[in-house]
Amino acid sequence: MTKQKINRNILYFSLFFYESVHTIFIATTSPQSIITALPLSWYSTMPLLFIPFILIFNMYTKAKEAPFCSFLYRLTKITILIGFVAFLHDFLPLIQQNIEFQRQTNLLNIVYISLFFIIDVIIIIVFQISRKKKTKLSLSGNKEKEDLECK
Repeated sequence: MTKQKINRNILYFSLFFYESVHTIFIATTSPQSIITALPLSWYSTMPLLFIPFILIFNMYTKAKEAPFCSFLYRLTKITILIGFVAFLHDFLPLIQQNIEFQRQTNLLNIVYISLFFIIDVIIIIVFQISRKKKTKLSLSGNKEKEDLECK
């Protein structure tokens, strides 16, 4: 096996593992112990957490659709980051006003979610850099083909 193939396998396995941990954390963490049931929107959007798994699998197996799946994966990560910022915007004033929230483990959950936030930012940057490298390589390859055709 070539080194590039091994690096690719490690990358996709790491992404799959990270998404598994992220999904398990989201599914098992309750927001507050005083809320007995989560809203209906949470239950209806829970299946959407499996979209990154499908995209990772398609990037790994199908080279033809890999650039589009990579774009959708980055888009998914960006929407997760926007959701996290919106959550903090609504939740931090609530924590400051309500002492009962401060006593619970919500602050620890915010720290954990912040770690996922940082990892998601790193993933977006890595995918963006690799996309730019591939674009530069394909552009230089096209120039070489044009030079050969002109000769």
